[in-house]
Amino acid sequence: MHSIPLSPTVFSELTPRDPWGVTLAELERIAQSVVGPNPEGWVRRGTRIGLIRNQRVGTDATKLGDEFSLLAKQVRTVLATGAADAALRAAAFYHLRFEEIHPLRDGNGRAGRTLLAMQCSQAYRIPIPQILADLEAQVRDYRALIDAPAQQVQYELMVDLLARILGVPVSGPVPVPFNLRAAFPDKPKGAAAQKVKVMPNGRIQSKGNFWRKFG
Repeated sequence: MHSIPLSPTVFSELTPRDPWGVTLAELERIAQSVVGPNPEGWVRRGTRIGLIRNQRVGTDATKLGDEFSLLAKQVRTVLATGAADAALRAAAFYHLRFEEIHPLRDGNGRAGRTLLAMQCSQAYRIPIPQILADLEAQVRDYRALIDAPAQQVQYELMVDLLARILGVPVSGPVPVPFNLRAAFPDKPKGAAAQKVKVMPNGRIQSKGNFWRKFG
């Protein structure tokens, strides 16, 4: 886990942003701050693909705007419950989905954890540096949940980690609110494009021979 530079520039970039509805332009500015200057830009564009361990991952770069618009809608649905732990659950969902979207050429973990700290700081009035430091201190647990094979397990572990870091009790079961995988996944050239329908409630249906509901 790379440490995130906690310079005044970073905070000047983070403070005025809506952490639940970040645009690609805002994400680029955050990445330039926490990953480092890159004249070519960090946000993937055009045909640039996402790679983890030489495996193609993430959202189609041409659909990143649509992906983040959908994510903002879904996360606000979670927040709208008004529960004391709603922001914690929403932040856990957003972070796991962000890592699946993999919007940056590099530094997705640092940018994702920065957004996570912003969200939790705004909701629970805990300083961003403290949240980031606590995440780094729990690096083994964090890596374990990122590598967990099942969405439900990932989400439960993420919620538990944040609950411990933030000191926020979680009541009741913690089902995954929406599919954690990218709604508009990148595909190799020549592959049939996945057809996706976004429902009014923010859920996604993917069309093969039939419509299949993700949740």
